[in-house]
Amino acid sequence: MKYALFFCLFFSLSSFASAVSIAGGNQQVTVNDGTVRSFDYLIGGADNIESYANGNLPNLSKYVTLIDENQYGPARPIQVQLDFSEGFNEIPAGRYTVFVGAKEYRSSTGMIGGIAAIQTKIDILVLYPGKYLEWSIDAQSTNVNETANVSLIIHNLGRETINEVSGIIRVYNPDGMLMSTAATDKKSLLPDELHTISAGVSTQGYAPGMYQVNATAHYDEAQDSKTADLRIGQLRVYVVDYTKTFAIDTINKMDIMIESDWSGTIKDVYAVVKTPNKDVKTANIDLPKFQRGTLEAYWDTKGLGKADVNATIQLFYNGQHSEEQVILYINETGEGDVPPKKEVKLELTTTAIVYIIIIVLLIGNLTYFIIRYLKRQKKPENNEEKKPYEEKNEVQK
Repeated sequence: MKYALFFCLFFSLSSFASAVSIAGGNQQVTVNDGTVRSFDYLIGGADNIESYANGNLPNLSKYVTLIDENQYGPARPIQVQLDFSEGFNEIPAGRYTVFVGAKEYRSSTGMIGGIAAIQTKIDILVLYPGKYLEWSIDAQSTNVNETANVSLIIHNLGRETINEVSGIIRVYNPDGMLMSTAATDKKSLLPDELHTISAGVSTQGYAPGMYQVNATAHYDEAQDSKTADLRIGQLRVYVVDYTKTFAIDTINKMDIMIESDWSGTIKDVYAVVKTPNKDVKTANIDLPKFQRGTLEAYWDTKGLGKADVNATIQLFYNGQHSEEQVILYINETGEGDVPPKKEVKLELTTTAIVYIIIIVLLIGNLTYFIIRYLKRQKKPENNEEKKPYEEKNEVQK
């Protein structure tokens, strides 16, 4: 009881904590050649509010100034000034964040209360000296015999203009064979300018599957290469898994997990499960691209008894259908593991081993006699061939 009263008192006192607010939103600043910017905010929600500005910008106080004419006062406007007119070259190029926030300084009632706080941010990009290209690949999935769109998102983070950026796209199949090459359009980029260049790649004659895109970005005198995956789909839906065990003489829920191999939504996919006692139809679902879904139906096993039932799962989608032969197991509880497949074991008895040895010996002996016989057949008779010295003696006589 004592602890219950304590928690009730704690939460009742905490309810006096104010909801501090800040209006102004997130901001973005690119620093190049002495940038000067200012942002106005409105803070409120309490009688005593402390404002602040902090972050990971090096030497922050040199470049960031918080202007608050009534620190720790009630609702009021504040301003944050960014001044990079001097010494901005001393800041390492890269991305930084300055947080602008407000928090309750103390409870307005003088009682114990929670401290409310809120903040927003200013994202700061300090550009790199010279030309600096940041880029990425966007290879959008497609289907066989369609055109795949491959884009390069290019961003100049340098302080100098990039006169021309272009890309070469190469597509390789899963075996590493070059399938096609395409060139993107060309763009010039001012400092901190962002663009997209792209190329269309025909997939005519491609097999469905995962391909690799190798893109090379050429910009002025430099180049850089990156890779990405490109999936090419086909209009197919597969059965991934399904309910295999069911309880005897009752209505059972049947789940069929399916997966799409199509780069697009397939609408109104359903299944019909043909069983010995009835055909069971699932509800229709829409299947997003390359995603899985679950078809649901209910099957009454009344009259089938405890048995292993042969069934057929037929899938219907977009004017097509496929089917898969399955076995459904009916038992008393509808639970338990699926019976393992029977394995055929070959056991050799002593008698069988003796017979095998005898057969091997007989085959070996027979082979030996055949080879010996063939060799004897090839030897010439003594009177059919004379030695050279015998022929010489006959001539002398």
